Amino acid sequence: MVATWVLPIAFLVLATLYSVVVPPWETPDEPGHFRYVEFLRRTASLPVQDGQIPAHQPPLYYALAALAILPADLSDTSGALRPNPRFVWAGNGGTEINAARHTTAETFPFRGHSLALHLARLVSVVLGAATVALVVVTAREIFPEQGHYWLLAGAAAAFNTQFIFLSGAINNDAMAALAGAGAIRATLHAWRGQARGRTWLTIGIWLAACFLAKTTALGILLASTLVLLVSLGSCRTLSQASARCGAFAAPLIVVVGFWFGRNQVLYGEPTGSTIYRSFWTQNLATGPLAVDHLDDIVWTQFRSFWGLFGWMNLPAPGWYYAGLAVAALCATIGVCDLLARPEAHTTGGRGTRAAIAIALLFVAAQEAFVLWLIGECGGSCHQGRYLFPAILAVALLLGSGIGRVLERLNARSRAVSIVFTCTLGVAALAMPFGLIGPAYSGPPEAKSTLLSVDRRPSVRIGEAFELAAYEIEVAPTRDRATIRLFWRARQVPDLDYSAFLHLVDGTGRLVAQRDRAPGVDRDYPPTSWAVGDIVRDERVIELPADFPTGGFHWRLGLYDWRTGVRLPVLDGSRRDFVELIP
Repeated sequence: MVATWVLPIAFLVLATLYSVVVPPWETPDEPGHFRYVEFLRRTASLPVQDGQIPAHQPPLYYALAALAILPADLSDTSGALRPNPRFVWAGNGGTEINAARHTTAETFPFRGHSLALHLARLVSVVLGAATVALVVVTAREIFPEQGHYWLLAGAAAAFNTQFIFLSGAINNDAMAALAGAGAIRATLHAWRGQARGRTWLTIGIWLAACFLAKTTALGILLASTLVLLVSLGSCRTLSQASARCGAFAAPLIVVVGFWFGRNQVLYGEPTGSTIYRSFWTQNLATGPLAVDHLDDIVWTQFRSFWGLFGWMNLPAPGWYYAGLAVAALCATIGVCDLLARPEAHTTGGRGTRAAIAIALLFVAAQEAFVLWLIGECGGSCHQGRYLFPAILAVALLLGSGIGRVLERLNARSRAVSIVFTCTLGVAALAMPFGLIGPAYSGPPEAKSTLLSVDRRPSVRIGEAFELAAYEIEVAPTRDRATIRLFWRARQVPDLDYSAFLHLVDGTGRLVAQRDRAPGVDRDYPPTSWAVGDIVRDERVIELPADFPTGGFHWRLGLYDWRTGVRLPVLDGSRRDFVELIP
């Protein structure tokens, strides 16, 4: 049993890592999801659709996240969203991958909005880990004699980089995946003859959770309903069939009744779709689903199921998709073989073929629903995450299919399965450091940067600037010096003031200088700063031959480059420069 928890724990570690490495607001619709959570926390009530908050989404995930962010002070806007006008999807002709402009305030130690964001992300992490645990436990039950089957199935969920990525972000996909996995697992129990008095009620509860998590999980409801209808043929009496249907439907009636009733009161119709369409017209399809677009839909969906990061604008390497495409092809061949051959019924334990057929039904039903959805909302719905409510079924098919092919090839199934699992795990670990993190323009400096700098004068120059720290490094050859200045924004500067760095001798004569606006070398001039930003400003100055015997001094200040007027040093000295001590 210890092995059962290795994959969920590995996922928990990876998703937590992603939640920290992926910059805030750089996951699909995270700003809107955060506003929903924030609204619930502030008002203890559900939002009404207004085009700013995705209030058309059911509230289950957001309620959990609102509880999680209780320790955060939301009146402190540290780390709050600063939209990037040059973002590729901002509609301004921009080409940058960043959806947000990142600031020092969002770095560790977290506080205010930044703390709330990371606490809410941890809710998704836990939900995702619980989903992986359900996948592994279910796969072991279905394939008790084929260890490589359940290992492959667990790896398909635990090391799916897109699932890890979204489980480290604020969104309701992880909640929908968990509820969908619970419903599929309970349905498999019912079909495999393990139905007891409360089994169909359990299915109904999981389906109600699906509906309260995300309406895009409706494919799971469709498949479960079909399994229920087929199962009624085994009922001996009408009362038994009625009890089964009642247990299945009761939780759904309560939940759907609540949600549809609220929409009817607020919007005059039960789904709230009319007002949604008025606010989100940019997400709607402009025409019917075209058959000649299916190849593009399938390819986009495939990539974004396994790893298409950011706001669908940061693809994984081509080799990653190619390897997974081969794995998917092998799984398809293996599943067909399992379903076609009579001996497949006994492979891996009782009812294996039926379980695989039911898993295939869930995947097909969810895919059918997504295709219908694409016909309604267009390109924005080509995303593979809409299949995550069926991730348990997908994992079962992948694990059993690939495992079956390995058996047919007389391969060393266990060894190959371990290698495949480890390869997926290494890829999942590499993505945040090798691809996602480097792709974004992060904050100018982290708060912790100053801890490694010895000189920390914290001197105010003007109202907006503070010299937080500095260090002077003289080359061993004594011919040049590197000066690293660390500025902190006390206010948002109203001008890209130029900072002068002067080297003067003992008589006050200017020997060398280097003037420029702080941060301009990093395309982050002062007028771009946010309050609290720490900006590194590094300069190299050539030194005179008699340095340092000439009584040299370093002087630093700021001035308006248009007029030459210097900003005062606010330390009571009435000076317009700061002396830097080597």
